[in-house]
Amino acid sequence: MLNMCRGGLDCSQFLETELVREQETLLAVEKEVGHAFHEAVWMIKLVIEQFRTELLWLRQVAAEIAQRAPAANPTRVGKDVR
Repeated sequence: MLNMCRGGLDCSQFLETELVREQETLLAVEKEVGHAFHEAVWMIKLVIEQFRTELLWLRQVAAEIAQRAPAANPTRVGKDVR
């Protein structure tokens, strides 16, 4: 269950939902301020990009998880750590 967040939620689904919500918020804020050059717009765009980045990262980890292996040269890990 790699893609599970706290409380058993699906992280991708949560992030997708939040991404849509933030995109809707962006449209509403742009309408309210009347232009795209406002601190609120910039901050919402930052949050949107962070959600997109995390979704991309989750897809990458999901694609690579089957190849996950222990460290080849574990200099700081004891013998009993897996």
